[in-house]
Amino acid sequence: MENIKNRIHLKLRELIDSELEKEEPDAELIDECVDGILRLMPERSYQLTAEQRKNNIHHILNETPGRRFRSKAVRILVAAAIIAALLIGSTLADTIVEYEIYDYDTYSIVQSNITTRKIDEPIIVSYVPEGFMLTQEDCQEFTSSRVYEKGGKCLAISKDSFDSVQINTEYGKAKVFTIDGIDYIVFGEEVHGKGVVWFSGHYSYSLTAALSDEELLKIAQNVS
Repeated sequence: MENIKNRIHLKLRELIDSELEKEEPDAELIDECVDGILRLMPERSYQLTAEQRKNNIHHILNETPGRRFRSKAVRILVAAAIIAALLIGSTLADTIVEYEIYDYDTYSIVQSNITTRKIDEPIIVSYVPEGFMLTQEDCQEFTSSRVYEKGGKCLAISKDSFDSVQINTEYGKAKVFTIDGIDYIVFGEEVHGKGVVWFSGHYSYSLTAALSDEELLKIAQNVS
């Protein structure tokens, strides 16, 4: 199967190369070839519309009007630039996280549009309140977590490959704090359980602790 994919990928690159050699390259044909190459890539997550792809390709082809791409090296670079432009655009599109909060009697579900994937590296926590000590650390295929303790208090933080999170809203609605473009959803209260959830990249994050909103948000901003 991998050999077949490689042959298809090579053929599509040849078609792009051949088209770029022409006086007036066919942007639509190049668009279809690039789309095919992107679909062959592992863990593809680009979300550009067909119109956005066409606009990107037309922009690159028309950047130097009247120029013919006769040099093979130049044609390869232009083809690579087209693919790179689409991948950059896809990355930007993928970072725009949208979500909905669905409220029920004693809990709520936060449902996002993120494209989940396996955990690529363990969770990193750069700040915890003074006195909290790491007591447990775990990293699995789809979740990575850390637990800190201080006396009778517990601080649990996790990074997960889930596009939805359940939160406790029995004692009050969730509050949303937007910081540096990320929505941090704070829920619960200190007596019955409190925490914050957010989405970044391909992962959902959550932490629970009987701490103030300010302290929870400070910790959250130091998690990746």
